Amino acid sequence: MAVPFCVGKLIDILSSSKEDMKNSLIGYCQVLVLIFAVGALANLGRVYLMNTSSYRIVNSLRKRAYRSILSQEVGFFDCTSTGELINRLSSDTAAVGTSITNNVSDGMRSAFSFIASSSLMVFTSPSLAMLGLMTVTPVAVIAVVSGKSLKRNSQQVQSALASATQVAEERLSNIRTVHAFARLNEEYDLFQSKVNSIMQFATKEALGRAVFFGMVRNLFNQS
Repeated sequence: MAVPFCVGKLIDILSSSKEDMKNSLIGYCQVLVLIFAVGALANLGRVYLMNTSSYRIVNSLRKRAYRSILSQEVGFFDCTSTGELINRLSSDTAAVGTSITNNVSDGMRSAFSFIASSSLMVFTSPSLAMLGLMTVTPVAVIAVVSGKSLKRNSQQVQSALASATQVAEERLSNIRTVHAFARLNEEYDLFQSKVNSIMQFATKEALGRAVFFGMVRNLFNQS
């Protein structure tokens, strides 16, 4: 958040007298280089720590989930498909690890940037800042509504992926039976329909994300 402030000072220096311009310009350029260097190091550390933390959380979740699955009664496995359990151990644990680390980190960074930028806007021009902050309410409403829709779409993608994984695992584990009854084409068509359903839900999710980010960025650019 110090970059816009320094850029504003550079503009003030360029519009000042030529006698003091050179020394002041060099000084502010040095400050900018220092700010960019510190920001790059901080970003490097944040990304490294968040990614390693995510991997550690995912590993711990997979171990606990697998231990919990093994301790269930036999009737649990009759009601729950193997493909769904494997999908929970693979993709769902990765999604939880990412949500706990990267998403929380990005959310905290965005919240801090919002507070700092709002404070600078109020300090510079309170009336203009209030006009700009008026766009926060509609953006927040759109974010809540779109977030629920994206969550439903993501759940549908995960369920479709679990179904496709279940079909593939069951058929491949009983491949001799499939060959014996000459049902290669039928099983391929079944798996193809499952994969196509994943693509449909994924396309719907991608469209929802595109509309959400397009609307939000458009509102911020207009403000």
